[in-house]
Amino acid sequence: MTVAINTNEFSELRDFLETQCGIALDESKTYLVESRLTQLLLELGYATFSELNVQLRQARHGGNKALVDQIVDAMTTNETYWFRDGAPYDTLMETILPEFEQQLASGQKKKIRIWSSACSTGQEPYSIAILIHELARKGKGRRLLENVEILATDISRQALMLAKSGRYNRISMARGIEDEFKQRYFENTDTISTLKPDIKNMVTLKQFNLQDPFTTWGNFDLILMRNVAIYFSRDFKKSLYTKVAQTLNPGGYFMLGSSEFLMDCQELYERQTAGRCSYYRVKK
Repeated sequence: MTVAINTNEFSELRDFLETQCGIALDESKTYLVESRLTQLLLELGYATFSELNVQLRQARHGGNKALVDQIVDAMTTNETYWFRDGAPYDTLMETILPEFEQQLASGQKKKIRIWSSACSTGQEPYSIAILIHELARKGKGRRLLENVEILATDISRQALMLAKSGRYNRISMARGIEDEFKQRYFENTDTISTLKPDIKNMVTLKQFNLQDPFTTWGNFDLILMRNVAIYFSRDFKKSLYTKVAQTLNPGGYFMLGSSEFLMDCQELYERQTAGRCSYYRVKK
C-alpha cells in the first residue's frame, strides 16, 4: 500500500528536505517520496501527508526532533555494499594507499587522514580498513596501518547505529566481499557476521550533516563522497565540492561515485585516472 501525496503536500515536504539535508527533488520524484515515507506515515498513525507536514512544521520550531530524524533517515539511507563498484578500491589498493605509505616512510607525512563522508551502514570505511590491513599483510602498508585515521560520517542515526554495531546479516555479506576477507576479518555464524576489533576500531563514526561547516573535522588526505549527491541541487553541489577542496591537504584526493562528476568547480581539481577509475586531486 502506498499513500498518495498531492502537489501541495509534496511541495511542502520537498522544501523541508532541501532545508534539512540538501536534497532537491522535482515533481518527477513524487513516487520516491511516497514509496519511502508511506510505511513511516502509517506507523505514526497519519492518514495523509498533510498530517505529517503539520507535525514537521512544529518540529522545526523545537518540537518533535525524533520525527525529523525519522524523515531524514527514510529519505537519505541509500543502498551500499562492500567494495562498491570495485574500480575505486583497486585504485586505493594499487595507487593511493601505497603513495600514502611512501609519504609516511619518507617523513613527508606523520599521519594519513581519510574521511568517508556519507558512510551509511559502514561498508565503505570498513572496506578501506580491510585494504589497509591487506597491504600491511603484504609488507606494503605497515606504517599506514599504524598512522592512519579513518573518520566516517552520515546524517542518518539509524544507519550509524548499524555501522557502529559492526554486525551484518547474510544479505549484507552476500554483496561485494570475498570469502577470504569474510573469513579473515569477521566472526561468522549462520546468520550474522561481526567485524573483528582490529578492523572496527580503525573507524571513528559520527553523525554529520554535509550542510554544516567542515571545520569540525580538520584536514584530510583523502575524502570520499560517493553516491551521495545524486539528489542535491547544482548550487549545493558546487558549495559542497568547494568545501571539500578547502578541507583537503595539499595534493589530497577526492572520490565521487562512478556516475558522478564535478560541477562548476573543476578549476579546483586535477582529474586522475587509473584503470576504470576516475578521481580528483586538489590543486594547492
